[in-house]
Amino acid sequence: MANRWFTQFFGTLHKKPVMLDCNFVVDNANGNGYGVLNLKGAGVYRVFMHTTAAFTGTTTNTSATVTGIASGTATLFPGMPLSGTGVPAGTLISSIASSSSIVMTNAATASGTVSINYAAVGSPTPTGPAANYIYIQFQDNFNAYYFGTSGFASPVSGTPISISGSSVMTIGNPYIIVSVGTSTQANWAAVGLPAGQIPTVGQSFIATATGGGTGTGIVEAPSVSGLTSIELVGDPNQSFGANFNGASFLGGGWSGSYMVLQCLNGSTPAAPANGTVIALSFFMGNSYIQVQGD
Repeated sequence: MANRWFTQFFGTLHKKPVMLDCNFVVDNANGNGYGVLNLKGAGVYRVFMHTTAAFTGTTTNTSATVTGIASGTATLFPGMPLSGTGVPAGTLISSIASSSSIVMTNAATASGTVSINYAAVGSPTPTGPAANYIYIQFQDNFNAYYFGTSGFASPVSGTPISISGSSVMTIGNPYIIVSVGTSTQANWAAVGLPAGQIPTVGQSFIATATGGGTGTGIVEAPSVSGLTSIELVGDPNQSFGANFNGASFLGGGWSGSYMVLQCLNGSTPAAPANGTVIALSFFMGNSYIQVQGD
């Protein structure tokens, strides 16, 4: 809309609005328990997606200690939600007992060597939200949500292609660098990277040759995200502002405000493929009012 005061400036009648960016890579197989990697976005504390993170350990009926964790406890922390055979609902990690054992907040109800799912501290469930949902926690307790945008970048195919091979690429098709290797800038230019570009992981180019490059450089073909849109679930304004009865604080902590979104392929719920880059933007009402003195 045009500014109603007819000046050259664009403005808003909302009080202290802010724009937040939230970018991350979908990776439900990662052991961090978040279901995402490489989260970036000032004002965003944590993002949770579905996770398949699990460890194998031995439970003993009526005991809260899980022993024999062969994968170790380096990725486990107190407060992580747990689920599995013999693990009561609502159980968290109480403490890390050793490099191969933990103590749960509830005693096991069965004995055996079992697979136990876990998620990062703060996740709503031991496996994160269902596969087509995104759960975002914000650092500020914002007053209002105004609007948002979303976008996504395709993951790679998962099939490594060496540029030094012959007839391994299709001229005119895009490829994504997954390892620069020993291939030089000139080697990459010979298969399609624009002249003058420094090859880096994640960079895409259109193949101008079927192969025959030099060095150990690796590319992969693009896959598909499985998404056409991302939309809100419910009214996010109800999880901001006065509906949070707690202390809002900065410095990396969670203020209590959150948002739930769902991923769609057309009108069908869809789990984005691992490796999909999701970029979200939110236009929010700021919860802080700046006071300027004389």
